[in-house]
Amino acid sequence: MTPDQSFIAKQLGALPSAQPDIDLQFEAEGGDTPFSEWLEKQRAAKPHWFALEADAGLEILYSVKAQGHHVREHGEAATRALLKANGLTLGQIKPRPKQDASTIKGANNPYSDAWRSTPEQRQAKIGSLIRAMGTKKVAEIAAAAGRRIDGSPLTKR
Repeated sequence: MTPDQSFIAKQLGALPSAQPDIDLQFEAEGGDTPFSEWLEKQRAAKPHWFALEADAGLEILYSVKAQGHHVREHGEAATRALLKANGLTLGQIKPRPKQDASTIKGANNPYSDAWRSTPEQRQAKIGSLIRAMGTKKVAEIAAAAGRRIDGSPLTKR
């Protein structure tokens, strides 16, 4: 598989483990068809070559109940094929991706709107920061979130 074909396959959602099979199949039957068009046509015939897009509303990756609904709507074979494309079998689920404080911008800053806590906990955290770092450093932290040290919004002068 050429680097361009590898890139196209990745962009179209082909699994890395399927690339040797894709390469052999394309050499055998691709002909004059552009690789991207040929690979798109393979999606229906070879769903196990492609990963599911979690953001495409495919709740079946994370919920057995959703898998049951999918079976009733589309049939067991279609559900099994979709799950197999992501390395799952019927009844297996993936853990949901976690959004931790390191992935949410501002989640570690008590002045940020992304801070996930009660107002009392926010004030306690601000107090502990002031005691530990001093008001000058805490004012910089507040400014990073567009706030003053007292929590009111910064105004542009």
